Amino acid sequence: MANDWIHCNACYRQPTQKSVFFLSSCGHIICQKCTSTLGDKDSDLSCPVCHKNCAFTEINRNLRPELQILFRNPKDVATQYMRSLAQVLEFQGTNRTRLAKHVAEREKKAVKFAHLAREEIKKRIEMENKAVEEHTRLKHELDMERFRCRALEAKLAENEKQLEQMQKNIDAAAPVIIRSDSGIDAEMDIDSNISFLNVATSTPIKKCSVSKVYIILFMSQM
Repeated sequence: MANDWIHCNACYRQPTQKSVFFLSSCGHIICQKCTSTLGDKDSDLSCPVCHKNCAFTEINRNLRPELQILFRNPKDVATQYMRSLAQVLEFQGTNRTRLAKHVAEREKKAVKFAHLAREEIKKRIEMENKAVEEHTRLKHELDMERFRCRALEAKLAENEKQLEQMQKNIDAAAPVIIRSDSGIDAEMDIDSNISFLNVATSTPIKKCSVSKVYIILFMSQM
């Protein structure tokens, strides 16, 4: 019943147990009787139905698989293809799921890495801002110290000038101390134009026995 549709497309003869049929490369079924009238050379063979040059293959159990399927029960073919289709879908689905999972994990890691990178950049920016603030503060303190040092140097130079002037004044006003043998000292301003040797006394100078005269200049330092 499954092969009740097979017939010669040229003479409409249906196959019997001993009959031989051929399948042309142009897709027609031809019986052996009809092919015997086509000639012996391949170049001379033409389909008796469409008259195109073609080749003929005997229909038997040795038919190539891609041609055998043309003569199989459609339900069997459909069942086989459904199983094959299910295997294909399962195989491709499994691989697609694996790939999707991998891509999702990679994207998740990328998002996590981007978050960590943003946090690290934020910390670095904060550290750099603090470093800039610290640098500004230290620079300000350094400028203030330099200003104080310059002020102290100016004050020191001024004090040195004052000390030098005071020293000159002290040197100009230093007293003269006259020490006698009796241990009694006498003071006299060295700026005076009057010499004690010119002063008239009741006692001759030579009786005073002045053996040594020491002039001591007192230096004051600040």
